[in-house]
Amino acid sequence: MKTLKMASISVAILLALLFSACQKSYKKQDGRIDLSKQEKLYYGIKINNVLCGYSEVTQQSDERDGQKLIKLDDTTFVMLSALGSRFNSEIHSVFLVDPTSGRFVYQHNHIRQGPMEFTARARVKGNQIIVNSTLSQKIDTVTIEP
Repeated sequence: MKTLKMASISVAILLALLFSACQKSYKKQDGRIDLSKQEKLYYGIKINNVLCGYSEVTQQSDERDGQKLIKLDDTTFVMLSALGSRFNSEIHSVFLVDPTSGRFVYQHNHIRQGPMEFTARARVKGNQIIVNSTLSQKIDTVTIEP
């Protein structure tokens, strides 16, 4: 169980790095994010210099409640082996990003890791992030600074 938790943390860190890399690749020279691009990017995932997975990211324009946004749709697949057991991780994420600030306004993740499966959503509303997950029955609200 400890190994599974460590693998989950590793995959979460990989996703954060991937999202950061995607944001940088869409920025214009003036620092704003380019909404005119619609493209698909592929990333290989290596652990200890061994290719163990890939990620496919599609970026396109989106609009919600009259606000222009960038939609990043990411599917990541990783094959891992720990303590002699092999398990696959599959992560599907959708991010809606404000092109002016570069901050996300909505995030949806569906993670399947071995026999475990869960979904988590986060959306920004004013100065709060509202988070709900299939791992918990309650909805969490976190106050953020602008």
